[in-house]
Order: sequence, then C-alpha cells, then structure tokens
Amino acid sequence: NLAVDHYLKKDCLVLDDDSAIKKQLLSTWQCYINYKLVNTLILAFKNEQVAEINSLARDYLKQQGVLGESKSFNVSVSGKDEVREFAANYRIIFLKNKNLGDVKVKNGQLATIVSIENDIVTFRLDDNKDVKDVKHYQFNAKEFNNFDHGYCATVHKSQGVSVENGLVYAKGR
Repeated sequence: NLAVDHYLKKDCLVLDDDSAIKKQLLSTWQCYINYKLVNTLILAFKNEQVAEINSLARDYLKQQGVLGESKSFNVSVSGKDEVREFAANYRIIFLKNKNLGDVKVKNGQLATIVSIENDIVTFRLDDNKDVKDVKHYQFNAKEFNNFDHGYCATVHKSQGVSVENGLVYAKGR
C-alpha cells in the first residue's frame, strides 16, 4: 500500500473508470512523444488492450499530421491474420525473429517505418537511434508479415526493450 500511495501522490497512478484511465494514459503519452517518440512505449497485459491503445495512438498521430499516407497489409498477429494500415513514421514491433537481408530482427524489437513503396517497407531500428548515420533496412511485407503497430505492446512482448518512458495500462484481474 505504501508504493500505491507514493505513486498516487505523484500523479503517476490513476485509479478510475476505464475511459478516464485511457484518456489520462494517452494524454501523458502525447506529452512524452512530443519529446521523442522512439523513447516511449505503452505496456498493457492483453492483446485486445494493445490493439485498442495502438489504434488510439495512431488516430492521434494522424490528427497531428505526423504519419504519411497509409497502406494496408495483411499481418500475422498472435496467430491471427489481420489487416493493418502502415505508413512512413509508423512505429512497428517485430513479432518473429527473421533475417531480413542485411539485418536480423528479433521478436519484440522496435523500429520506425521510413517509407513504403509498393510492398517494400524501409525501416530503421531503435537500436540505431543515437547513431549519427542511421542505417535503413527493407523487407517485403507480402513475404514477411510478422510485424504490428509499436506504440503499445504487451508486457510479455516488451521484455528486453529499453525505453526512457514506459507507461503501463493495467485493468482487471
């Protein structure tokens, strides 16, 4: 109880109805991403929560004009085929280890899309975010579809990820 009280006093913990929690979470996330998007990740416990929060985050970034023109791809998320939109400046998370030409991506690794031409996705890894000459890599989204939006991830998927700002959405039992 001391830990909960400590975080409540610092406005780092919100105990409220679900819509108010999501609103507060996204408001805090918006403040952090104005600083640097690649240093911020929202964590949730269930895939459904992740999908909803990713959708809310993308909607906000679209309204701000941050994202480029989107293209739909069939992706494999948690063993299910889903149709998702992606564009330049979208955050993505890789869902499977794979050699993609010059780079081996890892399950749970984060990246940012640089551009999309037809089905070719050009991206930069977060691992290179502080390197002066950031390397860009590519994959064909019709041949490799194990990626998803990367604004929010499950706690399990985020193991091994380093970010400066982590926000946690915790609901239910």
